[in-house]
Amino acid sequence: MATSDAQPTALTGIGVSPGLVAGPVARMAPGIPEPAIETLPAGTDLDAECDRIAAAAQTVKKGLELSAAEAKGDGRTLLETTAQMAADPTLTTSAQAKVRERRLVPARAVWEAAGTLADMLKSLGGYMAERTRDVADVRDRIIAVLTDSPMPGIPRLPEPFVLVAKDLAPADTALLNPEKVVAFITSEGGPTSHTAILARALGMPAIVGTGEQVTDRLSDGDIVLVDGTKGSITLNPSEEALRRARMLIHLALSLVEEAQAIPVLTSLTAEAEENPLQEIPKPVCEAYTADISTAIDGLMLSK
Repeated sequence: MATSDAQPTALTGIGVSPGLVAGPVARMAPGIPEPAIETLPAGTDLDAECDRIAAAAQTVKKGLELSAAEAKGDGRTLLETTAQMAADPTLTTSAQAKVRERRLVPARAVWEAAGTLADMLKSLGGYMAERTRDVADVRDRIIAVLTDSPMPGIPRLPEPFVLVAKDLAPADTALLNPEKVVAFITSEGGPTSHTAILARALGMPAIVGTGEQVTDRLSDGDIVLVDGTKGSITLNPSEEALRRARMLIHLALSLVEEAQAIPVLTSLTAEAEENPLQEIPKPVCEAYTADISTAIDGLMLSK
């Protein structure tokens, strides 16, 4: 993988999980589009349509429970929590009422019911406000079942990549494969979100809350250098920036004895073009600090 001829561009967000990594961007597909406001034809069995909503919610619940059974630690907890929300009658009962009272098609009824629930959680603030992403995730999954649409989720690509998205549902984050997703960047979210907590548990560099003005600039295949400690993103990094990043990682390596593996960019040589990312030992994330980064900055400036 060679660097682009385009000029490096510095972008920023909120660093929520430390680490340094470079790789190509893969954008997450947009979520389920908002269903049109449509009503059911005269003579439609409204009870049957309401049953469809309940059945779809149960399908989502069972799917999340199966995923939770295969996950570990915080990932399992997050998936179980999302499954419980899918099973909560608050959302389905509200959607069913909209079918009976306004004859809305089930997908639209679920969308509006989820919007009402999300607004209520937002008004409570704090932890409850963070749960609005869970509501949107469950909403999209239920609508996907109702409309026979593909289930939202993480891209499946053969090579490691930096995931870019508007936001990640806790269920999506819990299913991240660190061997494929080497870091992620989201336009929304904050340091106390489930996504941020799980990123730290995975030891995966992550930057959130960049705003769409940042994520909209990142296209599939772009090379980015992600610094989860500083909350900085370099689009089209120079070879010098990548060399400095490698120095930083190797300096951190020398500071601790216990290490874990994370993907880092290898030397940009012809041999590395076919496999630009490789696993090398790296200390636990706490060993990678802004102080080390500052020291490297000074070292490079002195050369």
